[in-house]
Amino acid sequence: MPAAVGEPVIEMSGLSKHFRLSSGLFSSNKQVVRAVDDVSLTINRGEIVGLVGESGSGKTTLARVILGLTPPSASTVYVDGIDVAHPAAKDRDRLHREVAVVFQDPPGNLNPRQTALGSIARPLRLHGASRSQAYQRVRDVMASIRMDERYLQSYPHQLSGGQCQRIAIARALALEPKIMILDEPTSALDISVQAQILNLLLDLQESLSLTYLIITHDLNVVRYVSDRMAVMYLGRLMEFGPTRDVLQKPRHPYTQGLLAALPVMNPKDRARDKPVIPGDPGSLIQLPTGCRYHPRCPRATERCKSETPPLAVIARNHTAACIYPLD
Repeated sequence: MPAAVGEPVIEMSGLSKHFRLSSGLFSSNKQVVRAVDDVSLTINRGEIVGLVGESGSGKTTLARVILGLTPPSASTVYVDGIDVAHPAAKDRDRLHREVAVVFQDPPGNLNPRQTALGSIARPLRLHGASRSQAYQRVRDVMASIRMDERYLQSYPHQLSGGQCQRIAIARALALEPKIMILDEPTSALDISVQAQILNLLLDLQESLSLTYLIITHDLNVVRYVSDRMAVMYLGRLMEFGPTRDVLQKPRHPYTQGLLAALPVMNPKDRARDKPVIPGDPGSLIQLPTGCRYHPRCPRATERCKSETPPLAVIARNHTAACIYPLD
């Protein structure tokens, strides 16, 4: 973990990303998918933020907007002071160097026709490095991920899942980024390999002063690595705060429900007053009025059905979007 956290490096205020769907080529009946809706979030330099939520909550869409792969529908994202949606020509190359991404499914995200050497060296060559410069940098990042150089001549199908993920991390590190977005970086790995990759990421973050946004379904991963955590549901931010505070004393019923769904070794250890979330998240097209969580919330009232709660400060550095936050 970083000893100290610096100034904001990723900033968004009221960020939205909506997709318009049409039922046919000449149809005027267009539906809107509100994948990300009015999200305000700040990530400081040198910290690790975990982003959690059920499938369809908007986590990956939010990451794509931060990466500049998807333009926002409203507001924008600033990364190190640069408007990601409209970067100046001189800033575009800096963004590509400073922000890196590591996806889930390691073998599927490496070119099957390229060796590990080719995969890691490609971004360097695209940014103008000579062959010798690229090779030296590849050797440096292989040392940083603690992987023998003999694997550089291997193709993805010749490597294990953990080895492929290390190569993907090395590729992300090649351009010496300041920020890394990790989308389910351990979900496709065996449990022992997950621990190795998480420990590697923590060591890299500390030694290279990196900033991480880790997207995951696994609350135990967030518990282990992150300084702060954000909880999303149906495109909105439900809760945000220091990881320990959110996990020990969740203020939003949705966060409490996610924690109640964690598997336990002894069923008797599960708190009876914390029921698992009923039903499914619903549709991003036909969203409920008021609080988006109210159809599944055991504490919902008529007010929750008509009033959309803002993300408000509940405790020091801890916010939640709930009309009746938990004590």
